[in-house]
Amino acid sequence: MRDNLELPQLESSDINIFFIQEDDISDQYMEECKKWLSDDEIIRYTNYYFEKDRREYLLGKILTRFVLSFYTEIPAEKLIFKKNDFGKPVLKNASNIAFNLSHCSGVNVLAVSMAGSVGIDLERLNRKHASLSLINSFCSPTELSDFSGVDDKNRVNRFFLLWTLKESFVKSLGKGLSFPLADVTFDLNEETNNMSLSRSIDNGLKFWDSETIFFCDDYLCTSMLLSSNVVMPDKKYYRIIENENCCLFVPQVYHKGVGKIEIHS
Repeated sequence: MRDNLELPQLESSDINIFFIQEDDISDQYMEECKKWLSDDEIIRYTNYYFEKDRREYLLGKILTRFVLSFYTEIPAEKLIFKKNDFGKPVLKNASNIAFNLSHCSGVNVLAVSMAGSVGIDLERLNRKHASLSLINSFCSPTELSDFSGVDDKNRVNRFFLLWTLKESFVKSLGKGLSFPLADVTFDLNEETNNMSLSRSIDNGLKFWDSETIFFCDDYLCTSMLLSSNVVMPDKKYYRIIENENCCLFVPQVYHKGVGKIEIHS
């Protein structure tokens, strides 16, 4: 399959983001790729009760191993993963490349970068989940005040924008929810688009850059890069589609102000 695929280049300041949907890959191909999984991953796969959950888990593992094997030139089945103290997966046998995976409702998305620590979050825009009681649990007082002024038409988008910004931030920190979501504030004023923290972070990641896109009509995805150096990463998006038992990478384009929101330090 490697000879049939021209993988997008990953420069030192890039973030490459790959989407794959459950209908983009056949059951036969997924079954062939199952051999890439580690023993622990096979156990977790079989422990899922529902078929849809097993399929989504397997799709994420295939996406991760397939993409990282090309960038690291390590066979997919020989990639070794470990988790940091907070449960974030990292590559054990290729420490120069950062990655993060998210999935929701049959879609998996993977962010890959060598520019710093990366986090990504994917959510489906669902009105019934955009509740005031839930937003009180993860927003700062400033964000709650701003959210109360958002009209009903835009409230669902604002809810999930805030949620994915915060999730991608803590995932890029690599500390999971041990870093309280309410301790980071996002100012979503178009003229400022700023972020502030009510507590310090001591890992040297001082500069950050994020981007949010809307795709497939009802999904929202935010990627976040934290770096020790000032960097304005070039973000490229690709959808992965199986074709005759190999994968094609189809570039996707999102325009600022239409399907894309940018926030920088």
